[in-house]
Amino acid sequence: MAVFSETVETLYKVVRSANSAFHAGELEVASLILVDALRLFKRLGNKKAIEIASNNLGNIMLGMYQEMETDNLKTIGGFTKRQLAVKGIAYFHEAIQEGEKSYEEFYELQGWSTICLSFMQHLANRYFNRSLFLLTVKDDYEKPDELKQLGIRDLRIASDMDQEVI
Repeated sequence: MAVFSETVETLYKVVRSANSAFHAGELEVASLILVDALRLFKRLGNKKAIEIASNNLGNIMLGMYQEMETDNLKTIGGFTKRQLAVKGIAYFHEAIQEGEKSYEEFYELQGWSTICLSFMQHLANRYFNRSLFLLTVKDDYEKPDELKQLGIRDLRIASDMDQEVI
């Protein structure tokens, strides 16, 4: 039990450290930390941690993309805008897929409850985050119209979920 407790505490510190780097504007550092953490969360099978790390990595990709736009950079952290778009899409997709699974599993076990609403709110936030990402990076992706449509759809989903939570 002590080993498990120490592992959870270490994971918490890793995520907190990545969040601190993100808020300090050290996006590349935050990305490196979270990529390693995500790899570990997957090995441990920690679904909630995978959801959070994937969502946060998507947000980091958005921040890096915006920094490239603002500073007119060709690359950041070794990535082009297109590569950031592809990576961000993948991270948000994973966060949403895992969130949908978690919501369904919880709902099957517990049914409708206030805790269920919390799951839905987290999922709505992930759809909202992905919509912002897609609408921001669409022009640096091979199919901008597809991303625009998906981004608008995600906004509707997030709005519908938010209404349901209210």
